[in-house]
Amino acid sequence: MENIEIKIIMDCYKKQPKDVEALNVIKRKILRTYKSDYIPTSTHLLKAYHKLVKQNKIKTSATLEKVLQRR
Repeated sequence: MENIEIKIIMDCYKKQPKDVEALNVIKRKILRTYKSDYIPTSTHLLKAYHKLVKQNKIKTSATLEKVLQRR
């Protein structure tokens, strides 16, 4: 499941969605590609984002972090 979350975050990092609807479009596209029944929550995606930032695979993005946060 973690691989899908990482792929979603990497795609979001490249496209920088401005709102939750744009994030959901990216999420659905990735899930359709991998034919996955697992739908990651924003919380899981935020954890994957922080993991990638900690590993220096991506730089911090205030826009992406704001979209991933629930409040």
